[in-house]
Amino acid sequence: MTGNRPSVAKIIEEYGQCLELVPMDPHFHGISVGLYLKDGVCTLWSYTGKPGLEERITAIRDQFVALGGLTPVDGTHNQIKFLCGGLHLRALRFLLAQAVGKSPDFSPEGDGLSIRDTRTKLTLNVSGKETTERYVYELSATGEATSIPARLRMVVAG
Repeated sequence: MTGNRPSVAKIIEEYGQCLELVPMDPHFHGISVGLYLKDGVCTLWSYTGKPGLEERITAIRDQFVALGGLTPVDGTHNQIKFLCGGLHLRALRFLLAQAVGKSPDFSPEGDGLSIRDTRTKLTLNVSGKETTERYVYELSATGEATSIPARLRMVVAG
């Protein structure tokens, strides 16, 4: 423990490896927010001691649920997991940036998430649905580009 806050080693022991870090939350005092991964459970954490942190982390967790279809872990305010039980690391990294960057009262329109592609004039759309065996995500694009299918393959590949 350093002061009233746990050490980095203690957090890693408790929550696992840090998968991604957003260095500045524009909606809550410019704090950093980390996404940790252990045993299929993702934990949102910040070392700040600012009042209101638990509510902000809960709001970010709720954005993961709304934007990415993740499931909150019962009895927690800061943990989520994929319904399918899988780990989609690229999606998690992307969702952390989106969840922290969106206003706490942001609500996606319709099903899924849309974002402007920085390399083309396309808008990328991601939607998901639960099937009997798993959760399936679909990526589509709107706008003009020379080869939309090729761009979608590149986006999926990372």
